[in-house]
Amino acid sequence: MPPQSAASSRSAAPETPDVANGWILLAQGKADQAAARAAQALTANPRSGAALLLTIEADVVRGGALRGLAAYEKWLGPRTLEEPSALRRLAAATLREEAQQSQHAGARVEALRALAEDGDRLAGEQLAREADGASGATLRTLASIGDEAAVRKLAAEPNDGSAQTIATINALGASGSRLAAAPLVEYLKDERMEVKGAALNALRNVGGSQTVDAIKPLLADRTSYVRVQAAGALLRKGDDSGLALLQQLLADPLPASRVMAAEALSTRPDAAWLAAVKTLATTGDAETRAVAAGLLAPHDPELAGRVLESLSTDQNPAIRDLAAAVAGDSAPTVTNLTTLRHLLKSPERRAKVRAAARLLALTR
Repeated sequence: MPPQSAASSRSAAPETPDVANGWILLAQGKADQAAARAAQALTANPRSGAALLLTIEADVVRGGALRGLAAYEKWLGPRTLEEPSALRRLAAATLREEAQQSQHAGARVEALRALAEDGDRLAGEQLAREADGASGATLRTLASIGDEAAVRKLAAEPNDGSAQTIATINALGASGSRLAAAPLVEYLKDERMEVKGAALNALRNVGGSQTVDAIKPLLADRTSYVRVQAAGALLRKGDDSGLALLQQLLADPLPASRVMAAEALSTRPDAAWLAAVKTLATTGDAETRAVAAGLLAPHDPELAGRVLESLSTDQNPAIRDLAAAVAGDSAPTVTNLTTLRHLLKSPERRAKVRAAARLLALTR
C-alpha cells in the first residue's frame, strides 16, 4: 500500500518554498533530498508543522515508521503537547508496515482492519483477500474482530483437543457474535479445566441470558478456577448466583485468588473493587501487577501506565512480554496521545497495532 499522499500531508499546515519543493522531491523518489529541504525549513522555523510532516514522511520512506517516530520525538523534545497530525501519519505508517509483514497473522489482519475502517480502500481489498480461504491464526483473528464468515467457519471446527483449542475459544468470545454462543456452550462439556474456564470467560461476551442455564451447573465444578469463571460469566449476564463466591475470594490472602476474583468482578467496579485492584497493582508478584494494571486502565490510566512502564523493564522477558500485551489490550480505551505514542515502539506487534489504530480513531 502506498504511503499517505503528499497532498493530504501538506494540507495540515502552510508551506514554505523549501517544504513545497521537498514534497515534489519526495514524489520523485528523492527522499534524501526531501529530508534536506525539510531540515532547512525546520532550521528557519523550528516549530513549523508543515516542515515536521515532510520530515516524518521522508524518514518513513527512508527507514520506516520507527525512524519517522524518532524524528518526531526529536522535534517534540521535552514538550508535552502532542501534534495530532504527526501522530496520525506515524500511526498510519505503523499500520501499513504491520499490514505487509508475514510473521504475525493476527497483527497483520488487525492492521488491515484499522486501515480499512479509516477509509483505506487498498487495505479493505487486502483484508478481503486474507478472509478468502483463511485458516489457522488468520481465521481466528478474523473471527475475533467480528467477521461473520470466519465465526461460522471457526464454530464448525470440531473440538479435537489440539493445542489451539483455547485460542479458538478466545477468538469466538472476542467476536461478540451470537453465532459463537452454541459452540462455546459445547466447550463447557469438555473435561479439561482450562477449556471449560476459557469457554466460560468467552461466554461473558456472547450468548446473553439464554446461556445462563448452561453456565449455572458449573458453579459446583470440582475446580475453583471453573467456579470463579462461571460466577463471572453469570454476573456479566445479570445473574448474581456466584456473587458471594467472588466477593469472598476478593478478600482471600493469596494475590492470585484475589486477582482472579477481580477479573470476574470487573463488570461491577465499585469502590471496594477499585481499592482491591489498586492493592494488587502494588503486590510483589509481577504477573499479578500486570493483570491488575490491565483492570485499572479504564479507571486509573495513570497508575496503570506507571505499573506497566515499570514492568516493561523487568529482568524476566516473559514479564516484559506480558506487560506489552496488557498495554496493547488496554489501548482501545486509552485517550492519552503520549501513552499511545510510546506504545508505537512496543516490541509486541499487537500492542503496537492497537495503539496505532486508536491513534487513527482519535485523530480523525
